[in-house]
Amino acid sequence: MAENICYGVLAGGKSSRMGKSKALLKYSEEENFAEHMLSVGKAFPQKLFSINNDIKSYEGCRIMCPIVIDKREEFGPVEGIFQLLTSCEHPYLLTVATDMPFVTPEFLEAFAGALKGDEDALVLTTGEGNLQPLCSIYSRNCLGPLSEMRAEGIGKIRALFDKVNTRYIDVKELGFDESIVRNINTPEEYEKYFGAFEEKKLNHFDENGNAVMVDVTDKDVTERVAVARGSIFVSREVFEAIKNGTAKKGDVLGVARVAGIMATKRTSEFIPMCHPLMLTKASVDFEMHEEALRVDAICTAKLKGRTGVEMEALTGASVALLTIYDMCKAMDRGMEIGDIYLVKKDGGKSGLYENTGNSRNKTQR
Repeated sequence: MAENICYGVLAGGKSSRMGKSKALLKYSEEENFAEHMLSVGKAFPQKLFSINNDIKSYEGCRIMCPIVIDKREEFGPVEGIFQLLTSCEHPYLLTVATDMPFVTPEFLEAFAGALKGDEDALVLTTGEGNLQPLCSIYSRNCLGPLSEMRAEGIGKIRALFDKVNTRYIDVKELGFDESIVRNINTPEEYEKYFGAFEEKKLNHFDENGNAVMVDVTDKDVTERVAVARGSIFVSREVFEAIKNGTAKKGDVLGVARVAGIMATKRTSEFIPMCHPLMLTKASVDFEMHEEALRVDAICTAKLKGRTGVEMEALTGASVALLTIYDMCKAMDRGMEIGDIYLVKKDGGKSGLYENTGNSRNKTQR
């Protein structure tokens, strides 16, 4: 359905609480919020960027798409969505606000796929009565009612939903947590999620470009945990052998579990700039999915220390899957390993991270 949808980013203007446009906030060392939000919509055939009249503020930004100017700023989102729809070359427009930096391509794909084609507006909700009109889908049929609202001085976008055929869909129906559309509204929120930029730099290199292991001497000792998972797709013969314990090499999952745990303890020998760590916990668990002929490996690593254990968890999951392959390759050399990713981490300055974007259908072939 994405081929029929234009992707529009609503930037608006200066935020009173931030002191500047949130579109210009730093997302990473390479991107600001505006640039990041446009890159997230790469799957859509047309992209548009809506701002107020302060176009000079965006000089130097890599806005690689047409910029749409809000001609009547006093109408806020009504004006932004109206102007985007006016410039839209496709039947539908999917909008996101520039201060929704946790939105992912996977989420947008799921949202676009939920469109039936007979709605004038598909409005996202996060809980009963909690609408997300700035992250919704609008058809060009909304242009007339929006024009009338502008003429009548109505600046609340929610008034549109009583005028057109509107369907509501909760974010959890798409397989995502509400945090996927979390807004960054205050300096405190920005600091919480994006303040630790020093940790996001390429700090495995010194000022001369030489590879170094990061100095963590001055970091606080905190409890740190990480969970990673990955999958291996196998044949029916292999799945049954693993399930029934009939593989010629023995207990496949038992050996894979030990291999994964051993790998977590030796991660620094595989990954050059990883610190040698004294783990306090390492575990590997498995999930069998018979219909998909898939085995998932979930590795958890934990310690009290000055650096995180993400690489240990990822290494443990990877080696457990490789061990399954080794144990069963005589039956099927076409097994496929993939979808290895960090599920969550906690501890340290950056606190909790949860990979909500990878939770939906990540392991479908």
